[in-house]
Amino acid sequence: MKKKKLREQVKSYIIVTLACVLYALSFDWFYAPNGFTVGGFTGISQIINFFAPILPVGTMVIVLNVPLFIVGLKKFGFAFLCKSIYTMTLSSILIDVVAAIHEFAPMDPLLACLYGGVTLGIASGLLFREETTTGGSERLSIGNICLGIDLTIILIYAAVFRSLNNALYGALALYITTKVLDLVVYGQNTAKVAYIISDKYEEIMQEM
Repeated sequence: MKKKKLREQVKSYIIVTLACVLYALSFDWFYAPNGFTVGGFTGISQIINFFAPILPVGTMVIVLNVPLFIVGLKKFGFAFLCKSIYTMTLSSILIDVVAAIHEFAPMDPLLACLYGGVTLGIASGLLFREETTTGGSERLSIGNICLGIDLTIILIYAAVFRSLNNALYGALALYITTKVLDLVVYGQNTAKVAYIISDKYEEIMQEM
């Protein structure tokens, strides 16, 4: 039983690691070079980076998430928190590492919007399926729940960078991300799925 649980945990962390790689590649390839933002704490970090370029985006994501994870310890439990810290730290570090290794050139905004939205949605959906999060407002809830918050951050981002087109593309990419995320997590039928985060998952499964 313990070996089976260990195998499941190892498999889960492998999936999480691959999802973090995809998340970082999506951001550095499709979003950052084209002046888009993914919203949430990453979007806030992009704004901070604009005013203080010495602070890398990934590093700022980690700094902003520290208070959030401390508060979330009681709400989500230690196991969820540990995996989320791993996810947030790895994805944030990878964002900075990929950016340092290779600087992606800007591409057609529509292509960046479509492929960025899809790849980020897949990455985020895989992370939710493994009961973890990259942190920030954009990942504490699923799909459309945080759409309004992210859109607000996108508007602030547009005001800072003075680009309405980028805001519109960013909003479209965000919409695609939420739809792909929900598809990965819920599948085609969302009406019969409940997403429960609890340390007492075994007891809950026995009652279902």
